[in-house]
Amino acid sequence: MTDRVFRRSFDSIRDIADFTSEVFRREQIDLRILSAVDLALEELFTNVVKYSRTTEATVRIDVARIPGGVEVTLTDFGVDRFDVTQAPEVDVTVPIEQRKPGGLGLHLIRQMVDALDYHYDEKTRQGKTTFRKTIADRRRRPRTGGEVLAIDFGADGVVVIVGRLDAAQCAAAQSFLDRVEGPVTLDCSRLEYISSAGLGVLLKTQKRLMASKGKLRLARVNNHIQDVFRYSGFDQIFEIEPA
Repeated sequence: MTDRVFRRSFDSIRDIADFTSEVFRREQIDLRILSAVDLALEELFTNVVKYSRTTEATVRIDVARIPGGVEVTLTDFGVDRFDVTQAPEVDVTVPIEQRKPGGLGLHLIRQMVDALDYHYDEKTRQGKTTFRKTIADRRRRPRTGGEVLAIDFGADGVVVIVGRLDAAQCAAAQSFLDRVEGPVTLDCSRLEYISSAGLGVLLKTQKRLMASKGKLRLARVNNHIQDVFRYSGFDQIFEIEPA
């Protein structure tokens, strides 16, 4: 098992991704599950930063190799009970007009990991969330990059997005997409990762464009990100062209 502690800050999201990538390569864990592990960790860590405001303690993450995958534990110190396994279900079938932020990240975790458990120690006020992820039969493209997000116009007015659209990068992506108009194609061929925060950016953009008879179309989307859209119901909101 490998563990590391992280500051309770959104700025730690990139460090967490670097940590999991390092462990996967050192332990020779199948890279096809790395994006799903990163998504689950980001969603859990983001909830810790947002809602556990009674402490400034660091957060510990343990990653252990198991047959076919990993077991990951996030330990939060000096906090009240917050059992993520009891979070209400999210209706991913509602139309775009009724979509609101909240709850989607935990919903995605439940869809994408094999098991999710929570334990709380009343005496120490310590919460532990553990999930397991193993490789499925379906082939997915391994994550090979780790690039910081870049977004800009490419050829023929297509918007090209590269890297990771996680919570730490959402402000930059939203700032760019707030300036686009009309029907827009987003080239996702080099988008390696998206979290629920990133989905929120795309949803806000889609709502704005549709209000003026436009839309956001997603092109060349890889298998992992297609799964995220399917589990969240966003495949019913966007026109998606697979890679």
